[in-house]
Amino acid sequence: MFEWLGCAARPRRSESRAYGWPDMEELKLRSFPPRAAFDAAEARRRAWFSFYLGRKEFSAAARLCVTPLDEARLLAARLASAHDPRLAARRAQLFDEALSARAWRVSEVLCGGGGGGGGGGGAEAARLAAARRAAAEMRAAALEGRLERALALAATEEERAALAALAGRAAAWGGEAHDAAARAIQSAARRGRARALRGLQRQEQAAIKLQRAYRGAFHRRTMAEAMRVVKLQCHVASGEWEKAFETAVSKEERRHVIDAKRAGKDPPCRYCVQSIRECLLSFS
Repeated sequence: MFEWLGCAARPRRSESRAYGWPDMEELKLRSFPPRAAFDAAEARRRAWFSFYLGRKEFSAAARLCVTPLDEARLLAARLASAHDPRLAARRAQLFDEALSARAWRVSEVLCGGGGGGGGGGGAEAARLAAARRAAAEMRAAALEGRLERALALAATEEERAALAALAGRAAAWGGEAHDAAARAIQSAARRGRARALRGLQRQEQAAIKLQRAYRGAFHRRTMAEAMRVVKLQCHVASGEWEKAFETAVSKEERRHVIDAKRAGKDPPCRYCVQSIRECLLSFS
């Protein structure tokens, strides 16, 4: 039974020490990944199983037979090697069971579709194709909500139980629960539309306020600048050079004040100053 692991028989403790093989206690202490070790052993088992089938060593292959697919391959290989009525009856029984359980790969091997030479014939191939079509139609009917048709096409107890549970959920969804859920969805949609409308209204009001504030600030800045220029002209005209320097902002305005002061012009008459002051007051 240890041939598929690479050795003819399990070595004894003394032999393992003599040949340098690891002891079982040492193997327990080693940290091999369990999944990786299982995958490697399973791959080696399948390889040896295929090797024995190719060599027609059916007794050795039978010791490595684990899955229903392995059993189907072994049975098909035996029937291809030599016809036996008992094996043929066993093959027909396994084919019917696999077809009822929707085990398509096993059914293909047993009816000759998997290359095993099971000798199922055209009738079994037609049954397999019809079963595949029925399974596809059942899945489509279940997805579309045609549960009665899906239950009629169900072949296994698991499929019937799943479809019955789906039908129970569909039945529980109808009636008052359905109406209450519909009303809740409609009210939620109305509330959502109302919230969206209020949000748009708030955005429009905020935009209007922002535009008003911007226009008012721009107007105030324009008026303040005009008043500052008039004050500067008034201070220069009246000879108030210190106030003119305080009112000036740019270099050109300061240079203009300095040039006017150097020119030494006499202050204009009181009438002109009074007119400038009246013009200044008109902006305020």
